[in-house]
Amino acid sequence: MHTFGTAGTDDFSLYADSIPHSNSVYFEAVITVFMFLFGVNFKLYFFLVIREFTPVVRGSEFRACLGIAAGSILLVALNILPLYRGLSQAYCHASFQVVSVMTTTGYATADFGLWLTFSRMILFFLMVVEAMAGSTGGSVKVVRILVVFKALKLNIQKPAHPQKVEALTLGICRC
Repeated sequence: MHTFGTAGTDDFSLYADSIPHSNSVYFEAVITVFMFLFGVNFKLYFFLVIREFTPVVRGSEFRACLGIAAGSILLVALNILPLYRGLSQAYCHASFQVVSVMTTTGYATADFGLWLTFSRMILFFLMVVEAMAGSTGGSVKVVRILVVFKALKLNIQKPAHPQKVEALTLGICRC
């Protein structure tokens, strides 16, 4: 049941306490990985099937998504470290919650409402911004944020070089 809830990013469980019911770090780790994988653009899976790895590795959206997730997990884990019995437990809770929130899955292993304000602010940011275009995540897609920042950069450079014409690119594809 949790597998289908993870695939659809829709938080469905047979148990009232959801994921913690299993009391298994392995189970939580597998769900974390698959929540992230279902937050990835499905077009990248097509490239993997046809053995074209360049769009996957060089794609700016995937790298941005991975960077945001890794940075958020690190910051949240360090911030909630005093609330748990060591770095490994803090890291497990941080990684699960960050990936769950960024893919809008809705699963929870901890009451992050009790976490420190900094961690809650990161999770709030991820609720609004994180997921890749073409995924099952239900928030503003990372590619839109990348386009806004790249267009902003071009507009800032325009007064210095008014005759310059530059295409907006994301990774290896032109937008």
